[in-house]
Amino acid sequence: MKMLSCAVLLTLLALTAGCSDTGNSPPAGSVRAEDRTRANEPLLRSITGSLSYRARIALPPESHALIELRDAAAQDNDDSGTLASQRIDLIDRQVPVGFKLEVPPEALRRANAYILRATIFERGKPAWLSEPLAINHRVDELDVGEMLLLPRRGAAFSSILECGRLQISAGYAGDDLLLEAFGERHVMLPVPSASGARYQAEGEPSTTFWTEGDAARLTLHGQAYPLCVAPGGLALPFRAFGHDPAWHLEINQQGLHVGEPEAGVEPVPYRISGTDNSHRTARSDDGSLVIEARKEPCRDPASGLVYPHRVELQEGDRRMQGCGGDPLRLLQGAVWQVEHIDGEPILEQTAITLEFRSDNRLVGVGSCNNFTGEYQLGEEGLTFSQALTTMKACAPEILEQERRFLRSLEGIGWFDLDRDGELLLQGDDNRSIRAREQATALTAAP
Repeated sequence: MKMLSCAVLLTLLALTAGCSDTGNSPPAGSVRAEDRTRANEPLLRSITGSLSYRARIALPPESHALIELRDAAAQDNDDSGTLASQRIDLIDRQVPVGFKLEVPPEALRRANAYILRATIFERGKPAWLSEPLAINHRVDELDVGEMLLLPRRGAAFSSILECGRLQISAGYAGDDLLLEAFGERHVMLPVPSASGARYQAEGEPSTTFWTEGDAARLTLHGQAYPLCVAPGGLALPFRAFGHDPAWHLEINQQGLHVGEPEAGVEPVPYRISGTDNSHRTARSDDGSLVIEARKEPCRDPASGLVYPHRVELQEGDRRMQGCGGDPLRLLQGAVWQVEHIDGEPILEQTAITLEFRSDNRLVGVGSCNNFTGEYQLGEEGLTFSQALTTMKACAPEILEQERRFLRSLEGIGWFDLDRDGELLLQGDDNRSIRAREQATALTAAP
């Protein structure tokens, strides 16, 4: 028996397909009376965006992508539900893959609500799938941004969630709730919970998944991860700020606060809208406050810190720009593969990794030995404690590289991310470490 109802998963996963009641839906091709006003509305003509996935896996040369605009009421296997589609052959191409789907005017008249989905096929079989994305047809041209894809695993429906940088999926296959992370699949069993819905991996009590509202908490093999939210979602409490003029806000379970936390400002009720992978709008119930949060790195010009969201606060006639979210969500939930130390590439056939854990522990491999230490992120930047290492014996040049890496790590003062997602750890005296996200297995705890 499914202990996590469709209603709970739909709240968490922001899906309407697979659990909705279509018994009152109009016949295929019909148009309700209130929809006849569409002739006087802007009509969607094209949808643009890009397809991507986190795993660093190359696509076979015979792969192709299929982007489909579909009737939201149609079953997944109903070909008549496809209203417009675009096929892109991916010969010698890799993600991200840009697309522009042209939408014929007559296509929109065949349905009352629309979703966009994307699939990458390898050797003729679906290999990577996106979540269905609700589409607003009342615009001429729509840019949906980045559509994140997950490996196809045969679940009846699933959601993509982001726990910091870690991307997971959760969904049903038959009566089983499946959780997938780091290439591992877990069958999750319901366990008692005072609130929300709590699950524990079959045969592995140290792996749990706890949903509350539209967020979830994940522990894998005893390691806790940052709060899991849908791509583009806001992890509460969400804080944002700006300069010139100075402003602060916080969105939490109690309400929306604008002003300094210590000012004692009463929270106001609010609603969050938006289902795409990059944008959310928070609006006070009286409409006097509107917060637009876009998922893209934002550098605070005063501190130099990088934040995960670019934010605009609208208060009356004023529009104020700033940054928001927790900067640690840009670092946590990933294993980083170091490529350069102080501007020099690392030795061939060696590996150096970094993992920023949510308990402020830093673990990884230094070249030869495992290491562990602590890190802190504050107004003055990112700092590291002296690392403790195991005592393995390795070739002299490998041990020397490890010593250079650990010395450089202790001198780091801040971090940055470039447009390609490369992590730069920078410090004084030309100390620097460059790394890329490694989407493979979990780093073993030292």
